[in-house]
Amino acid sequence: MADMTRITGVSALMNRLDKLDRAYGDGEALQDNIDRAARITQANIRTEAPYLTGALRRGILAMELPKLKNKPMAVVKANYSPSKGPIARHAHLVNNGHITRGGSHVPANPFFDRGVNRSVGVVRKMITGRLSELVNKAASK
Repeated sequence: MADMTRITGVSALMNRLDKLDRAYGDGEALQDNIDRAARITQANIRTEAPYLTGALRRGILAMELPKLKNKPMAVVKANYSPSKGPIARHAHLVNNGHITRGGSHVPANPFFDRGVNRSVGVVRKMITGRLSELVNKAASK
């Protein structure tokens, strides 16, 4: 199970990958891969989300983020803002569980975590495949 709180060195890795992509790729291939990975993760999270009205599934968004210091980025999140489309303001309550006002306990249904975990293998394959292409291209020059 992926523990998102223990990932370190991502910033340095992204800097190096971006330099590699700009030097031997088209400069956008890595961002395209990250966008595809976010959409795959979004689909897996939606599949894992419980379905009652469909609002929770519709409210899971994958978005490309503006580049910060030339690092390609994307995010998959539950939408809390009505201006961005369907909302899922209750996603954290479902994922983590909660106590109702009446005092009863609603158990956690970690659908978001399961969706991320389902995506790890595919995303890893995509990114390592692209990196392999770039490294091979760099090695052949």
